[in-house]
Amino acid sequence: PASAVQISARAYEAARAARGETHPDTLMAAANQVLDLAATGSAGAADSLRQQALEQIRSTLGTDHPMLTSINEQIRIECPVEPPSA
Repeated sequence: PASAVQISARAYEAARAARGETHPDTLMAAANQVLDLAATGSAGAADSLRQQALEQIRSTLGTDHPMLTSINEQIRIECPVEPPSA
């Protein structure tokens, strides 16, 4: 779990830097990091990021988006990874 949280943190930060706070890729990475944070016992950080992700998904993608179900049911979201082009 400790390695997973480091990897998901890097993925989340990279998505934020490349795509912005509300891009679907960023939101998927945030949702997955929530699961890793919770697995390492970082409940406070996990809950804070979860609430932030839920709010951004609702406002950006709508209140019926499938990502909301995945987050609420604590299901990891499969997201494509595109390697840097340079």
